[in-house]
Amino acid sequence: MTANIVRGTALDEDADLDDIAPDTVSVSGRRAFGAGVYVQTRLAVSADDNRPGPSEVASPGAMLLDIGGGWRVMPQLEIRAMVRNLLNDEYYASPDPRWVWAPGRSASLTAAVEF
Repeated sequence: MTANIVRGTALDEDADLDDIAPDTVSVSGRRAFGAGVYVQTRLAVSADDNRPGPSEVASPGAMLLDIGGGWRVMPQLEIRAMVRNLLNDEYYASPDPRWVWAPGRSASLTAAVEF
């Protein structure tokens, strides 16, 4: 479990600074099943960012749930799968005034080969 609470204020103007992340809490877990299979999950919750810096806009919070797993097929080959943003939550990709929505739900399948 991690928690991030960061504040940044310009001393001369008492204004909020750019690039200060909103309050965030995340919980991760990973479970192995034998020597070759594992599953993992991560839940991250970000608060609304109501302290934008001078070149940013306020942005809504988000809740992201990622799940994945892997299978070591043989000593040199591992197959990995990951689904990100399983809940398909909408959130800003950045606090820039010309923000766009971040990618929605996505999935990947990867083969990792060791030489």
